[in-house]
Amino acid sequence: MNYFLGLDVGNSTVKAVVLDENKNISFKRCIQHFGQPVIVSKNLIEEISKEFSDVKMFLSGANSSLIAPPEYIKSEVPALQNGVCFLYPQAKSLIEIGAQNARYITNIGDHQPPLFAINENCAGGTGSFFEDQMNRLGLITEDYSDIVKNAVSVPRLSGRCSVFAKTDIIHRQQEGVPTADILLGLCYATIKNLKSTIIKNLQIENPIVLGGGVVHNSVVVKAVKEFFELSEQ
Repeated sequence: MNYFLGLDVGNSTVKAVVLDENKNISFKRCIQHFGQPVIVSKNLIEEISKEFSDVKMFLSGANSSLIAPPEYIKSEVPALQNGVCFLYPQAKSLIEIGAQNARYITNIGDHQPPLFAINENCAGGTGSFFEDQMNRLGLITEDYSDIVKNAVSVPRLSGRCSVFAKTDIIHRQQEGVPTADILLGLCYATIKNLKSTIIKNLQIENPIVLGGGVVHNSVVVKAVKEFFELSEQ
């Protein structure tokens, strides 16, 4: 049987999925590479090659060019569009927030080129943004959702730039705003910024798929639902 490996070599993780010729998932894994995407990718490819004898590989992601020549690399927007169409054929749009990038893709599945927008070079409003703020507060990123459960209000914070966010956090702390409220405010500021500066005038088409590592933060998901008036599907 033929197998197909999709390897996404991102800014913080390496993701691998193997499909058989009937498009069934035979293998999947996500590994943090801690600044060593080449080593982690090569080890993962070697592991997969031992388990599956005939594998055709394609790559995507910010660090994919470190692993393979251009003919094996698929641009991220088409890769995301194809993935959404495969997993959620009813979807019309995608919000993806990764470690360094935030994207909005719409017009998905209409047999036309998608419409999309991507954040600028600044990592504000991405996974790195949240990690930086948690580190400044002396907290562990994995505890984010649990801490915010104790929040009672949403303070006004900047979600566009980590420098402005740091200044706002210091001011809110000096005002005695609880840490849980500050973290809640960061989530809402981030999604507000995404909607106003990335999506801007692009049409918001439902259903919307949420993707990227930041969606593991339940508070970000909640903020997206509220700002875009979404229900669970």
